[in-house]
Amino acid sequence: MSAQYEKFIPIPLLIATAIVGYMIFTGGVPMLGIGEEDESLSISAVGDISPLLPNAPKYKCPNWMDAETCTTLSNSCGNGVCDAHELCNTCQFDCGCGGAQVCNAQTGRCHSPAGVCQAPRGAG
Repeated sequence: MSAQYEKFIPIPLLIATAIVGYMIFTGGVPMLGIGEEDESLSISAVGDISPLLPNAPKYKCPNWMDAETCTTLSNSCGNGVCDAHELCNTCQFDCGCGGAQVCNAQTGRCHSPAGVCQAPRGAG
């Protein structure tokens, strides 16, 4: 085999590496936000919920939240586990953003804040 082909990286390996890197960077499988309907992640499909931690603050439901979601979050927010129905905008205690990330209030997902270089033209 010639030296030219000895340093060749197969395309499937590059694709797999890119996918794994993306999943690590974004935190894995994306979660659904409040209000989106999907039977696989609906609140009624939630299984066993760990008990609340002894020093966890009492959950305060926002005005916009429906009663069923409020009850579920009151029973799970504060157990130290970011359950499938919890997001950073509904349960900061369990799903708060780490590092230099901030929570998007609309999607409930953590992201890096926009810097000066990312501002749209004409802004500011």
